[in-house]
Amino acid sequence: FLGVLSAGPIFGKKSATLPASGVPVVPKTNAIALSPPSSGAAHPRTSSLLCRNFPEPRVAYCVAGALRNFYNPLVYKTIKDNLIDSFGGRPDVFLDLKMPEATGETPSDPDWQAKLKQATDYLQPVVFSQRTQKVAYDLNPKCLVKNKEKQVGMGKILQQYQGIKDCYELILKHENEKGFQYDWVARVRSDTIFYTGVLPYCAYEDKWYHPSLTWIDHFSMIPRKYSDNLFLGVVEDYYKCDGQIQHEFHDDWLVDRAEKHNVPREPFNFPLIISGSAHKGGAERFCNHTGWRYKPAHFLPVGERCSRIVHDE
Repeated sequence: FLGVLSAGPIFGKKSATLPASGVPVVPKTNAIALSPPSSGAAHPRTSSLLCRNFPEPRVAYCVAGALRNFYNPLVYKTIKDNLIDSFGGRPDVFLDLKMPEATGETPSDPDWQAKLKQATDYLQPVVFSQRTQKVAYDLNPKCLVKNKEKQVGMGKILQQYQGIKDCYELILKHENEKGFQYDWVARVRSDTIFYTGVLPYCAYEDKWYHPSLTWIDHFSMIPRKYSDNLFLGVVEDYYKCDGQIQHEFHDDWLVDRAEKHNVPREPFNFPLIISGSAHKGGAERFCNHTGWRYKPAHFLPVGERCSRIVHDE
């Protein structure tokens, strides 16, 4: 990924150590198992009616990232109502948040802790992991990116996919404990607004993984048969890399990597926007069709009216 690289940390003063395997050791966190779990608890939804001729899937939702504005009802309620309930099936939520101590970001709402409790009560995660330790990941000096200016961007992708890997390992642990596997695994950024409902599960074929049309890291709905490769393999492949990556954008490397691993993809126009306060200008760029590499059609009005709908303050 990373231009002319230094082996320095992406942020912070300390960096994770690289063992013989080349993959950084990530400090453990206290993952809190919450009850009642939703495993096996199918709820009456419109999706059940529409998909009555299809087997009902188990779905794991990895809601992961910085706290940012996750506690805003516009975020967590639309994740629940417009994603989880609209997709249907038998869902479990795995909530893995980097808290202010880990990110250095100060929540804008002084009542954020009480509102976070409301959010977790609403989503009913089976596991809620709160990460409070700042962690930095060393860049691989043997892995060079074609466009040197993209070094920082590739570093951010490494940071994001390590966080995704951490969340996914919570799912694997739960599967092992309960003795079953999910049928679908969704990666959901913790600052995502789903402004209308996604299609029900029977609309998506499990022969592909379905990333968002905006940016590949925003959201993906992934059949379980591909999830190990996509959630675990990105970080592992990066640390094994010994040579130049022939791509100018990190998204292109991720797409090319999936193709080489025979993971077919079908991008989908998911109705979402990344809204976090630290994601500067997200609402404005979305509403005015600027700043995205891809230009998916969406169902909100453009301009000022759109901004008033998705404004997260």
